[in-house]
Amino acid sequence: MAIDGILIHHLVNEIKDKILNGRINKIIQSNQTDIVLQIHNFKNYNLLISVSYTAPRVYLTNDKPYSPQTPYNFCMVLRKYLERGIIKNIKQIDNDRIIVIDVEGKNELGDTIIYQLIIELMGRSSNLILINEQNKIIEVLKRHFPNNLETSRIMIPKATYKYPEKRNMINPFIDTYNIKIEELNNIEGLSKYHKQEILFLNSVSDFINKEINPTIITIENKKVFSPYKLESIIGDKESFNDISTMLSKYYAENTKQDNPNYHLLQKIITRKLNILESKVNNLNNDLENAQKHTEDIIKGQLIQTYLYKIKKGMTNISLPSFEGDKIYDITLDPLKSPIDNMQKYFKNYKKSINGIFHINKQLEITYNEIRYLKTILSQIEFVNQQEFLEIRQELIQNGYLKEDKKTKVKNNSIKAITKYSIDNATFYVGKNNLQNNYLTHNFAKKTDYWFHVKDMPSAHIIVQTTELSERVIRIAAHLAALNSKYEKSSSVAVDYTLVKNIKKVPNTLGCFVTYTNQKTIYIDPSLEDLNKLLENH
Repeated sequence: MAIDGILIHHLVNEIKDKILNGRINKIIQSNQTDIVLQIHNFKNYNLLISVSYTAPRVYLTNDKPYSPQTPYNFCMVLRKYLERGIIKNIKQIDNDRIIVIDVEGKNELGDTIIYQLIIELMGRSSNLILINEQNKIIEVLKRHFPNNLETSRIMIPKATYKYPEKRNMINPFIDTYNIKIEELNNIEGLSKYHKQEILFLNSVSDFINKEINPTIITIENKKVFSPYKLESIIGDKESFNDISTMLSKYYAENTKQDNPNYHLLQKIITRKLNILESKVNNLNNDLENAQKHTEDIIKGQLIQTYLYKIKKGMTNISLPSFEGDKIYDITLDPLKSPIDNMQKYFKNYKKSINGIFHINKQLEITYNEIRYLKTILSQIEFVNQQEFLEIRQELIQNGYLKEDKKTKVKNNSIKAITKYSIDNATFYVGKNNLQNNYLTHNFAKKTDYWFHVKDMPSAHIIVQTTELSERVIRIAAHLAALNSKYEKSSSVAVDYTLVKNIKKVPNTLGCFVTYTNQKTIYIDPSLEDLNKLLENH
């Protein structure tokens, strides 16, 4: 579902209350389409602005942004003009999908000037533009120089900025009570679900004046969101305290398809897993063939015992087992002597035993590799950009990917480990192998507690606490389950034990461990329940 004008109206009011008169301390561009403004206004806020082709969005986020070592050019321009600037206003243009942020800064001469950061959230045409007081474009994220200069907007530096051409539409927040249902298609900024709600209520004013209750509604395999609790849609409804929290939850679950690097890595790992599965099948066939020769030691011994009965030129002989309960039909090579036939069976037996040993060894290595790659495949589902790049670097180091010399990854994952605290407990969440190994084997004390989804890849959760209460256990179990592929499942089994009971599996890739003396809790993962537990001081 795309963000519409109705949601932007309430989102702007929500954001404005928090960041107005705040100072922009830092600007980070994580990738080609995502910008984060780090703002201080009595407390710190991260304003995410994304103009991606498939999921353009704006909201306040608690996630720490990934900061590449080499900043993008657009980011450098924003830093030059907007860093240390004061946010003087944030507004929506009519009820359109356009947000304007006024930032008070200094020009080259040191004079105070108002710069405008314009956010256009218009599907594939979304863009981010910085303009000066003369309405001239200083820089634009997606440059565009059209063929027809009369009908299209020019999006290049020094061009005059123009708002998108507007039709004669009705702003529903102006003169609300006089808008008739018959004018529904002329109302600006309505998504189809909001139109559906107006028809259900049979009133524009009743819709506009609904109580703000940010809600995500699940309809079969589809999710929709709204600043209101929509009565016209039947489905599982999850309410949030504010719109930003709602959007953070929605886009955290629904923007993987927006990351081409994620898809590429997923494709590479899946292809390697298919190769390994085929290798397992071949090794099992080889094992089956090798096991056919395990009786050759008996046949060789029988030939040795009954050597006097065998003549060169014979093609086979039937001999009783030493216990007398079985007859062995033994094939002979007529060109070989009886002794040579005997030695052939002894050699085949020795070869099969050696083969079985090496095949089983290869099977063990292959199964461990499959388990490692499945863990990686699971981890990339719930990591942030920095952690994603570190997983990619890990795969390069282990020979699964070629090194990209242009992409250097800062090794600051340990510093950025997710941490939660309540009165008597601190929770640490490891989201990739680097973090998991560090937390479990270097950071944690033997008296700390370790949580992990049972028999499946998940984050390693380390809990430092003076009392392992039910609340602490439930928080840690939620954190483990929500950072696994079972985040949307029910009755997820989570094991927990003391760190002293954890042992790393030697000679394996990743962060595999064995553990003892564990207990198990079954949890229905819920971010809403987790937040309630964390807030319930």
